[in-house]
Amino acid sequence: MKTFKTCTYIILCTLALVSCKKEESFNLPEMTEQEKTHAQTIEGAWTEFTPFNELKPKSFILDANGEAKSTNMINNEYKKWWVSNNNLCILSQTIDSKNDTLVFGLKALSNDVMVLEQNNSEYTYKKETIK
Repeated sequence: MKTFKTCTYIILCTLALVSCKKEESFNLPEMTEQEKTHAQTIEGAWTEFTPFNELKPKSFILDANGEAKSTNMINNEYKKWWVSNNNLCILSQTIDSKNDTLVFGLKALSNDVMVLEQNNSEYTYKKETIK
């Protein structure tokens, strides 16, 4: 019986250590050529087209290396991003320090305007020039 408890304890500790691995070990998924083309258009700084709060518009920066940064996003801090199956995928960290993957459909995309869709809601962003 003691051996069973010891083995159970070791297994639980191992599972706890494995499940608590750090975000640095995250690898961006491979993208197809079409997804890479979309990603090149998406790279840059984006701001709400018509902000709900003009003093604090929601915005984010998507770097070429897959890093992401967000500003004025109430519940999420953007960390990483990639394109998959005509979706913009963003790895974010919630205010509770939990990782979450946000998936937005790419409804429309040009060099200076992007329309994202999630849960039957549309979000329009304009590309900003980084100074």
